[in-house]
Amino acid sequence: MMVKKPDTGVKLRTRRPFLLSTYNVRTMKKVGRFPKIIQESHKLSLDVVAIQAHQYRTSLDTARMTDSLKLYKFIYSSADERGVGGVGILVKSRIAKSILKISKISDRILSVTLNSNPRITLTSA
Repeated sequence: MMVKKPDTGVKLRTRRPFLLSTYNVRTMKKVGRFPKIIQESHKLSLDVVAIQAHQYRTSLDTARMTDSLKLYKFIYSSADERGVGGVGILVKSRIAKSILKISKISDRILSVTLNSNPRITLTSA
């Protein structure tokens, strides 16, 4: 289990409920798939999207990507050696500033803890 603690002092404040979603994308390797997910998430005003089966591989335990408009950050763990699986959490950029801890439990479980009152832990499995 790998735990990363990003440097953050920003406490998440929200005056409205979070809009959460989950999405089994099957793959995000196809050209245009990531921007399409960003576009749809923005259109639906989603704050957080738990994503399964993205199939991205990385040598790091967890990695991050940002879309070209910097609306969302995608925090993800690598798929296995065969390119199967992989989970991630897509969060709005303002929420990403409040990330306290990123924990990779396995290739198929990732959790992100937010600096809020009360603390919020998002898990993608």
